Amino acid sequence: MTAVAPITPRTSRVASADLSVSVRDGGATVRGPSHALIDERRLYCAVAGTPRWLASGAGSAAIGDPAAALLDLYMARGDALVDSLAGAFAFCIVDLERGRTLAAADRMGIWRLHYLHDRGRLLVSTSLDALVRECDTRPAVDIQALYDYVYFHMIPAPRTIYAGVRTLRRAELLSVERDRTSTRRYWRPMWQTDVADTPPAHHETRELLSRAVARSLSADGTTACFLSGGLDSSSVAGTAAKPRRSTDGIPVVNPPRAKHDEGGGRPLLPRPDRPGGAGPLRRRDGLGGGALFGE
Repeated sequence: MTAVAPITPRTSRVASADLSVSVRDGGATVRGPSHALIDERRLYCAVAGTPRWLASGAGSAAIGDPAAALLDLYMARGDALVDSLAGAFAFCIVDLERGRTLAAADRMGIWRLHYLHDRGRLLVSTSLDALVRECDTRPAVDIQALYDYVYFHMIPAPRTIYAGVRTLRRAELLSVERDRTSTRRYWRPMWQTDVADTPPAHHETRELLSRAVARSLSADGTTACFLSGGLDSSSVAGTAAKPRRSTDGIPVVNPPRAKHDEGGGRPLLPRPDRPGGAGPLRRRDGLGGGALFGE
C-alpha cells in the first residue's frame, strides 16, 4: 500500500459537492468536497469522490483526507501521483509557483471532469452547468456535438454541447502549463483471454466481485443497483443483497416503449446466500424509466 508522510503544514477544508477551480492572472479559486492549500508554496488541491491508495496487490486502501494526501503525493511524485490512485474520483491541483495545473478523472470515468482554457483563464469543474456559469460569456453551442447527440443519443468525450468546453475521458490526465494544454491516458485496462476456467478462478472472481461491491455500499443502507436483468447487473445486485438480505433495484427502461423494461420481467433475484432460492427485489417508485431518462 502506498503511504506518504505529511511534508508541509497545510489548511484543509470540506465544502461544496462539486469540484470547481478557476485559475487566472496568477491567482486561483478552488472549491470542492475536499480541498486543501499550502500557502508558502501557492499550491492548491480540490478532490471529489473517494480516491483510494492503490496497493501492490489486488486491493486498495481508503484515504483519510484526500486533498491533503494528494498534495503530499504531488510534491513527492509530480504527475506520477495518478499511478497510485484507484477508486471513483476527480481532482485538480493548481501549482501557481510553477505555473501549472493538473486534473484527472478516475479509471472508469465514474466522475466526469469538464474544462475550458481560453484567453489566459482555466476553468475546471465536475459540473458542466457550474463551469458555464463561471464563464465571462456563455459558450456557443458546438454544432458537431449537436449532430453527435442526434446520431449517437449522446455526446462522446472529449466534446460537450458547448464549443471549447471539453470533458476528460476516463483515466485521462490534463496538464496545463501557462498557454499549453495537453492530455494523456495514465492507465489502460489489460485484457486477458487465457484465464483458466477452473474452480480457483471462479472463487477468485467471486472474491473480487464481493470486495468491489462491498466498497460501494453505504453504511446507512441507501445504496441501490441499476438492474437490466442481465448477467452482470444481476450478479452485482445479488452480491449487494447478500449481507443485507435484500437490496433496492432500479429497473432500466428504454422509453418510450415500456415493453423494453428489462427489470419488470424479473421480480425475483437469485440469492447467493440461499442455494437454489430467490430473494425479493424491491422496485423503487419513481426511479424507473422516465425519471432516469428525463421524460
